[in-house]
Amino acid sequence: AQLNAALAQNYLYKEDIDSAIFHLQKAVDFTKNRYEKTRWTFILAQLQEENNQLEDAYSNYSKVVKSNAAFEMSFNANLARIKLEENASGKDFNKIATLK
Repeated sequence: AQLNAALAQNYLYKEDIDSAIFHLQKAVDFTKNRYEKTRWTFILAQLQEENNQLEDAYSNYSKVVKSNAAFEMSFNANLARIKLEENASGKDFNKIATLK
């Protein structure tokens, strides 16, 4: 798991998002540590969102929200899910309106 996470980070430095996503997914699959799994899943969702893999990103954000993640990570994952939902329905995403 650690090796794949390191490879993913290396590919991010090279701006090769597809390879980074591939190795980060492997890292998530192989790790037994719940904290690492949740953190890497959140990062994976962010990369998938950036790479326009919106369904996969939504799914991974949902996993983070349902997990026992730290409040800040869970909050940001939920906000990202709402943004993806609103963009898919054609609405403009407004963080302030969403929070209210």
